[in-house]
Parts: sequence; C-alpha cells; structure tokens
Amino acid sequence: MGNDIYEKILKNSDIIYFRGKALKDKNGKYIDLIILDFNKSFEQTIKLKSQSVLEVLKILEEQDIYINLDSVLKNAMINEMCKLEKYISKTNKCMNIDIYRVCEDEFAITINKEDNKTNMKISGVLRTAPVCTWIKDLDGRYTDVNEQYLELLDCKYTDVIGNTDIEIWGEETGKGFMENDKLVIKNGIVHRCEEVWITKEKEKIYLQCTKWQYKNKYGEILGVLGTAINITDKIKLKENIEKNETNFQEIVSYSESVFIIRDRKKAIYVSPSFENLFESNPDKLYEDINYLADYFYDRNIVNKDFDSFDTPMEVTAKLKNIKKEDKWVWVKFVPIKDENDNTVKRIGIISDATKRKQIEEEMEQLRLDFFANISHELRTPINLVLSAIQVLSLKIEKLDVETREYFFKYMGIMQQNGFRMLKLVNNLIDMTKIDSGYFIYTPQNGNIISFVEEICMSVSDFVSRNSMEIVFDTDLEEKIIGFDAEKIERIILNLLSNAVKFNKPNGSINVYINCEDEKYVKIKIKDTGIGIPNDKLYNIFERFEQVKGKIKKEREGSGIGLSLVKSLVEIHGGYIQVDSVLGEGSEFIISIPNKLVESDGLNSEIICNQSQSKRINVEFSDIYI
Repeated sequence: MGNDIYEKILKNSDIIYFRGKALKDKNGKYIDLIILDFNKSFEQTIKLKSQSVLEVLKILEEQDIYINLDSVLKNAMINEMCKLEKYISKTNKCMNIDIYRVCEDEFAITINKEDNKTNMKISGVLRTAPVCTWIKDLDGRYTDVNEQYLELLDCKYTDVIGNTDIEIWGEETGKGFMENDKLVIKNGIVHRCEEVWITKEKEKIYLQCTKWQYKNKYGEILGVLGTAINITDKIKLKENIEKNETNFQEIVSYSESVFIIRDRKKAIYVSPSFENLFESNPDKLYEDINYLADYFYDRNIVNKDFDSFDTPMEVTAKLKNIKKEDKWVWVKFVPIKDENDNTVKRIGIISDATKRKQIEEEMEQLRLDFFANISHELRTPINLVLSAIQVLSLKIEKLDVETREYFFKYMGIMQQNGFRMLKLVNNLIDMTKIDSGYFIYTPQNGNIISFVEEICMSVSDFVSRNSMEIVFDTDLEEKIIGFDAEKIERIILNLLSNAVKFNKPNGSINVYINCEDEKYVKIKIKDTGIGIPNDKLYNIFERFEQVKGKIKKEREGSGIGLSLVKSLVEIHGGYIQVDSVLGEGSEFIISIPNKLVESDGLNSEIICNQSQSKRINVEFSDIYI
C-alpha cells in the first residue's frame, strides 16, 4: 500500500523520474541502462526514440552536463545512493540528479531542475576582484566562483559549479580543503591558511586563503565564503633566497671575513670566522642580535645598524680585545628586500681593519708632522721679513716727502701681504694642532660683553675706511663667563673680516650679544653683503670650502678660516650657526656656554692692547682697500 502511494507521487511529480536495468560489458563496466519505467515529467521533457539511457545522457551533454555512467552507478551500488549537482549556464539553473540502487543492477533516477541558489552568489565587487573568491553550500559543493578563480585554474564555470573539492582536486587534497570548511561551519571561526592548488599543467599555485561562514539576512548559515591571494611569487622568492643562502654559506665558510645574515631580532647565520675575529662564540647572536654591540668599545656605533634596518650602514670601529691589543674592524650591513621593496633580512660583512687603521694613523701622523714643520719653517722667515719692513719704515721717515710716499706705498703692499702669509701659516699651524690634539685651551673668567665690544671698537677705523659702519649692541652691560680670550678674539676678528670682505659698499655690520638663554651666551654678527647660496650653507664650515660664483679676486680666501672658527667655538663647548639670504647678507651666531671655569680670580684685562693691533692687521690682511 505504502509503495503504491510513493509510486503515485512520483508518477505525478514535476521531478523527472525513471527506472531502469543496467547493462555491463565482459569486464564488469556499466555501459547502458535500459529504461523500464518513467513518469509524466520524463515523458514531457525527454522525447525518447529508444529505451537506452545513453540517449538521455546525450541530451544532457547538449547542456554541457557530462556524466560518467559507470562511475555514478558503481557509486550508487556501494553507497545505496549517488547525488550529483550540475550547473546549466545557459539557463542559470542547477540540476540535481539522484541515483538510487533499487536492487541488483536496477536503479531509480530523479532529475530536478531548480533556479540557481541566487542567495549564494558572489557580489559584483568580488566577481571582478583580483583575488580568487568562491562560495560553497553546506555539502561542500561550489555554488559560485569569480572570474579570477576561473582564470587562475584555467577552467570553465561548469567544471566547478555543483562539484566538491574531492571531485575537483582528488581525494587526498580535496578532503583536507573540506575538513577546513567543516571547522568554519561548526565553530564559526575565520580560518586563515596557506593552500596549494595544482593546475591542469601540474603547476603548483600557493595561495593565502581566508574562509568564513556565509549567512543569509536571517543569520542562517548557508555555507562557506572563501577568498585567496596568490602568493606563489613570494613563496618562490623565499625558496630561492633559502637556496642562495645555502650556496652563500658554503662560499663564505672559507673567508677570513665574518658574514652575518639577520632578521629584525636575531642572527640567522654567522660564518665560522667569527670566533677567530671576535675571540668568542657567536651563539648569543642567534638569540638576540643586539649582543653584537657588546663586542665594541662604542656600542652606539653598531647600534646604528639596529636603528636603521631598512637602510645600508657602514662604519669602522674598535673591538674590545681580551689580549689588550687594539683591534679595528670594518662593518657593513645592507638590506635584503622582497618583491614589494620590504626589507626581510639584512646581510653584513665584518673584516679585520687593524692593519689598515695602523697605516692610516701613521700616514695621518706624517701629514700632521709635515704641516707642523713646514708651518713653523714658514713663520720664521715671514716674521723676519715683517721685522725688516718695520726697520726700513723707520729709515724711510728721514727721506724727503715725495720719495717717502713712494717707498711707503710699496712697503705697505709688502707688509700687508706679509701679514696675509702669516695669517695663512697661523691658520695651518692651528688646524694641525687641533687635528693632532695638541691645541692648548686656557679659559679664564671675564666679561664677554666688554671684551667683544673692545674688538669692535678696535676695527671701527678700518671698517670706516672701507665705507661701512659697525654697530655694537647688547641686552646686558656685563656678563662674566669662562672663555679663552685669544681664541674668542680669533673667532670675532675672522667673522668681522668676512663681514667686511663680502659686504657691499656703504654696507653695515651689526654685532649683538644676547644673554637671555640660560645655557648659552649668543654672539651674533650680521652683515648686509652678498649672502650665501642655500646649497652652500650646510658645508660652509668644511675645510677649504669657499662660496664660488661672482666674487671678485679681492674677496678670495684660503677656505680655512670658517673651519678654524668652528673648531675654536667647539673647543669652548659651543656651536656656530649661519643664516643667509642671497643678495641680502648673512648672520653668524656663536653660542658659548654660559658658565664659569675654576680660576684664581677674574681677569678683567684679558688681552694686551699692544698686540691687538698686530692681530687685527694679520686677520684683516686679505682685505684690499
């Protein structure tokens, strides 16, 4: 009775139904199914000319649906039932085919066409997105994929829709994919993983996948939505780097230099020569690369590498040596970048530079000795020439007026250029002393205000003769600090000399002392001259640096003056700055520490006035009126 009801339901159902007996060949392969019974829907949909199911399969193939008869019937024999879901692109419908085993070699088949699950379709944005996107239902069957998915796998839409991962990728790979999907559905987690897809050409594609539950507007779980980013290039680059690192390690193992490969936290590889150079085991570096700094006298030098992971670093530094011998090394680290220009590692080389350093120091000492000797040798004859000029000047006073003026003209030229040569020699001697560390610094406490004011007054006549004016001003009348009077005088006279030399006719020089800063007393010397180009401001204090351009011959100098000024200021513990506008003038700002020095008392008359005139003549000797 019950079976009759079911039969009546099937006979009148909209679902296509038919039943048949399977035929096998001599090898046991199913080759046909003879149709024994069918319902009205079958009769209306499929116009049979014979009783062979092959005719049905041919009709399905016209709609791009291909079924392996032997495979599905054997599946139904083993599992009592076989379910197929096929997508028909022409009609945008899904065809559900269910095959039931009735008895030995007899099967019942139902075919149901339904609209594709439109609530499980990929949105328009994701459909054309540059990442693979797919949706699967609760049974693990694909309901939709985007264009990138099909392009990556070089397949058709119908090859994927309605199939499971096992049917697409095979048992071993597909089962793993589906297990991940089950975890997402069961636990509601966002699952991230790396998967390997294999194309038709057996090429591996590495993808970074993200999967999460796909729900309808009511919150019901319909399946799994997944996206994947192709990271094949990244993986291959990593493999190539690892391969290259292996080759690299084999090569550098024979080098006396130390090679280090590191990431942001620790060393990945340290070559065997580390123990010879550093006289220590490098094991700690594999835990924390910062231990490398412990081997150096100055940790800050090596810490530059740790602070600049993305940029190259090169330095020569001294090692701590248990043998109490000086050992120097040359260190260079450079970044290793990926295809996106991101730094993934750094590679460094450390070489023994002790011999090179010793040679450099010996050469430097020879250079300093040479300049010291030649400067002293030059100073002696210059002073004799200047003394002779002075004696001759006294004798010339006895000549008649016309002859006297004639000789005084050329004696003045000789004297000025003698002072100029003396200035150059003095600067060379002082720079040599500073470089060698033998420069004597003797600060005393004194009134910096009156000291600088006296210098300005002493040069005022010279400034006036050059059709300029000098103005001195200050915010205090007295400020006692510790300074080396001779060095400060050299600084001020040098800057005033430049202010005159590079000024304009009828220009002005303003000297102002500001004591508002608690840490520094600031001496500002401003002119209305030709100014300094912006590209020269940062290296104007470098040795032998001059502002070139439309400068007259009488304004040329040695290029040592400002470098010496900077050194003399720094000896005081201060610093010098410059502001300039091309064509409007320059302002030099000297900052001297606002503090006293240990002294026997206050020296109010720091400079002997008898020698001040000669110093002015020397410092201003390269200015021609």
